[in-house]
Amino acid sequence: PLLPNVDQDLWAERLPRGRSVAAAARLFEASRLALADLLECASGAQRRRMGRHEKLGEGSLDALARMAHAHARHHAGQLSG
Repeated sequence: PLLPNVDQDLWAERLPRGRSVAAAARLFEASRLALADLLECASGAQRRRMGRHEKLGEGSLDALARMAHAHARHHAGQLSG
């Protein structure tokens, strides 16, 4: 399947202003936990299934999850300063 790219700048522009860093960190953590739960529930065949990301190209769910994890670490660093 085609996996659309997220326009990060547009996404950031639409976030509510004035949210505390602590609140943003809690939401970030909750989104990561939800993704981890979905990945844990996926079968091996589902995790190996190939898809095509608009910017990253072809990859399995496992590969895309590893990239998302690395990218999440980048954003976690942004929250901590």
